[in-house]
Amino acid sequence: MPPPDTLVTRHEYSHVVGAAFAKGCSGRAIPVEQYDETQDVAFYGILRGTGDIARRRLESGDGFYYIDHGYIRPGHYSGHYRIIRSGLHANLSAKPDYGRLLALKWSPEKRHDALRYSPALLAPPSEYVSEFFGCSRTLWLESVKAKLAFVTDRPLVVSSKDEPGQPSLDQCWAVVTMQSNLAVEAIRKGVPVFCEHGNFPDIWHHPAEHFSDDIKNLDNPYRPSMIERCEWAARLAATQFTLAEIASGYAWEYLNA
Repeated sequence: MPPPDTLVTRHEYSHVVGAAFAKGCSGRAIPVEQYDETQDVAFYGILRGTGDIARRRLESGDGFYYIDHGYIRPGHYSGHYRIIRSGLHANLSAKPDYGRLLALKWSPEKRHDALRYSPALLAPPSEYVSEFFGCSRTLWLESVKAKLAFVTDRPLVVSSKDEPGQPSLDQCWAVVTMQSNLAVEAIRKGVPVFCEHGNFPDIWHHPAEHFSDDIKNLDNPYRPSMIERCEWAARLAATQFTLAEIASGYAWEYLNA
């Protein structure tokens, strides 16, 4: 398969990750302003013009390679990145790679058993995701809280990196989110997950939706088995790469295989 043009913005992460991808696939790294809709493309993130390109290419049926924070041990620049074909999130169509999952040392843990009246953790979309979809983070929270008021009386806490003293994931009964990657770690730990789109468009599915239950079942949630979660994790592992694996060409060869 011929290499795509890798579009880079003025942001550092876009430059570093984009240059690594272009090197690994023997393609070109070009400014996003030079985007040519007739060419196959790759890019990092949805800010500074790349998100609009992703939306237009999906509407027209054209593909693209999307790179972003990994689901498994993400981090700049020592962690993993996810590389997805024609979407923002993995659609779990990749063949499960149990060897790679073991190498990543990220296998699911035994089933989580929180106390009966542990809080439910609400993980709203980030500000930049809200801006991209043209919807409201505040309205999402209000919508979810209104739905939960009809089905449970357990306490609710909102995930925030800026507020200390929050309960840990292990201390929570379940996670309710739109597309936070916190939900991926929750499934690994055996914490039930509920994906609610609320006032956001249902156009890009998150891998946590594979096990997402109906929110009315919050107090009696579906808990996937260890076997189910291992297969799910092995499919995710097939889309996770380090920066060195991307730059060396390993990720490009792996994806095309």
